Amino acid sequence: MERDEWLALAEKLEAASRAGRTCRITPDTALRLAVAARARAAQPTRNELALAYCARNSRDRCAVPCTGCIGKANVADALYTGRTW
Repeated sequence: MERDEWLALAEKLEAASRAGRTCRITPDTALRLAVAARARAAQPTRNELALAYCARNSRDRCAVPCTGCIGKANVADALYTGRTW
């Protein structure tokens, strides 16, 4: 599925949910949703991304993500999740 098809599916499901309607999906759509859910679950968290940015391959790596690396991680996380500011 292309991005616009995923977005259309998401909009239909969200609209049905807001309206309190039950959704019936085809086996093909169920498989696509399962694949998408697994892909999302495999994506790193914002803090995992931030720690990866912090002094990579260095002994100076932050124990807790620093502000600069959290900012970079926020951008990457937004790209992964499709969120915008």
